[in-house]
Amino acid sequence: MNHPDLPPIRDPQLKLEALTHRSYCNEHPGTPSYDRLEFLGDAVLGFVVGRILFERYPHFTEAELTRLRSQLVNQNQLAYLARFLDIAPEIRLSQSLAREDGQSSPSILSDVFESLLGAALLDGGLPAVENFIAELFVPILEQWEKSQDGRSPKPVPTMDVKSMLQQWSLAKTKQLPEYELIDASGPPHAREFTFTVKVTGKIHGQGSGPSKQIATKQAALEALKGLGLLQ
Repeated sequence: MNHPDLPPIRDPQLKLEALTHRSYCNEHPGTPSYDRLEFLGDAVLGFVVGRILFERYPHFTEAELTRLRSQLVNQNQLAYLARFLDIAPEIRLSQSLAREDGQSSPSILSDVFESLLGAALLDGGLPAVENFIAELFVPILEQWEKSQDGRSPKPVPTMDVKSMLQQWSLAKTKQLPEYELIDASGPPHAREFTFTVKVTGKIHGQGSGPSKQIATKQAALEALKGLGLLQ
């Protein structure tokens, strides 16, 4: 399943504001930054994710729900989603910050993700934003649930790296990644497997490990790093 697109923001000035870092405003006095929209987006994201968790996990305590929500909407998770949605090239920064590749900053990416939610809320209302957030975060929860005991949320929920790469590949090329075993060595009790992963015939990552599952996950992780989707 591909990630959904952001809800459309029909007001061009509102969208520009959501993409404008305060450093740009310093060079263009009178231009509003995304700070206020980020505040609104952070609030609606916390509310919608909180409601999803409240309804999905009726057996979790308040502390467990709070911890799980904070894990779901942390800076790294939101920055990954911003990269996947190709938000970075549209962010307006000062010339110096742009030269320093400020668009890759996890804090800026996560802030803009939230500010765009705030803009989408003002422009199109709550239902579209709720649907978008659910389409993003419910699959993350479904992946996470597979490794849980059904009682207490312990690991940080995140997308499996192979799922991340698959979704990116389908969104960008309409093709699935291809994993190829290039080496298997060692005695039966200590095998070492090495895989490459290709997208449209081009190798994007290579990984090794004591099982095929671990090796392919390592290959996917290296591919995501090379593509700039993970740090």
